Amino acid sequence: MTWDEHFKNRGELPLAERERYYGKHVAWNMDGTQIVASGEDDFEVFQALKRAGYNTEQVVFTYIPLPDEVMMGGAFGPDEENAS
Repeated sequence: MTWDEHFKNRGELPLAERERYYGKHVAWNMDGTQIVASGEDDFEVFQALKRAGYNTEQVVFTYIPLPDEVMMGGAFGPDEENAS
């Protein structure tokens, strides 16, 4: 699995499926083709994964924002890490 493949697959998830998770924290399978658990926060997602028998180190955790929600990041990109 590559990150490019993972993100490409996530983008192909039908809108009707994605809408179910608006405003939720989710765990994707490693190839990004399926959401395998969801919850109100990462802890709920972690617990749901454990109950379902998933290896919590073999999923990708993320948040699905509401359509009108603005997400602002504070992380640097690889080329910006040490820029001043």
